[in-house]
Formats: sequence, C-alpha cells, structure tokens
Amino acid sequence: MAMSSNTIIRQKYRKEFTLEFSRDRKSMSTYVVTASRSANNIQQTAKMFVKGAPESVIERCSHIRVGTQKIPMTAQIKQEIMKLLHQYGTGRDTLRCLALGTIDNPLRKEDMDLEDSNKFITYETNITFVGVVGMLDPPRSEVIDAIERCRDAGIRVIM
Repeated sequence: MAMSSNTIIRQKYRKEFTLEFSRDRKSMSTYVVTASRSANNIQQTAKMFVKGAPESVIERCSHIRVGTQKIPMTAQIKQEIMKLLHQYGTGRDTLRCLALGTIDNPLRKEDMDLEDSNKFITYETNITFVGVVGMLDPPRSEVIDAIERCRDAGIRVIM
C-alpha cells in the first residue's frame, strides 16, 4: 500500500527543492510542481509540503483541511490541536509528533532566496494544517545509563 501511494505521489508531483530543517523554525519543506494539461497548453502549479514541530508549524497555519474543504484556522482550533498533542506526548505510549501541512500558493522559486536559510520561515507561512503523525521513539539503551550517571552526579536531566 505505501509503495503504491508513493508511486502515485511521484507521478503527480515533481520535487524542485527542499528548505532544510533548522532549529530556529523547527520545520522543513519540500517545494513541488504538478503539471496539468489542457487542450492547448501545460500549466505548472507549485505547492509546498511542510513538516515539523507541532508548536512551530501550527503557529504558522492560517487554515485547516477538513475532508475536502479548507477552513480558516482559529485560535480555539489551534488550542484544541495542541491539547490533543500534549495527550499524545505524555500518554502511555508517549509519541514524538510531527505536524503536517501544505502551502497551496507558495512564492515562485525565482522569488525565493534559497541561499539565505534565515528567510525560509518567511516562505513557510499561510500553511494549511492537514494532520499529525506520531511515532514511538524510545530512548536508546545507552541513554538510560547516561541519565543515571548524570543524576548521580547531581545533574538535572531534562528531555
């Protein structure tokens, strides 16, 4: 199933470039184009796919996808999403979560300064929130010993 979905996505979209992850904006984006053909011409449409830390991505969301509709993101909806994410991150199966979104009308590639990563956050605005993925991410076995040694040495460990 996953491979067939990947094949369909690769047929529909052509990757142009990636805005690499940074700690400042806590996200990364992939800029893609899709070609649509009409009787006399081919028109390319750009789109960006965004993923990153929920608090950072959701803060920059202006809309949320609900089924096939795109509705305005409100402060109340953001608060509800963050409440759910807190539950996912602190429950029995503590999950590391990523927020996912799209930018349906990004700037043209020519209008972006891809050499200056400080400007990337200005390109990742007006995001449409599409969902969250949660991953089990247990600490590696050697981390437990390292944490115990730190605590024995009087160091407060925060994760």
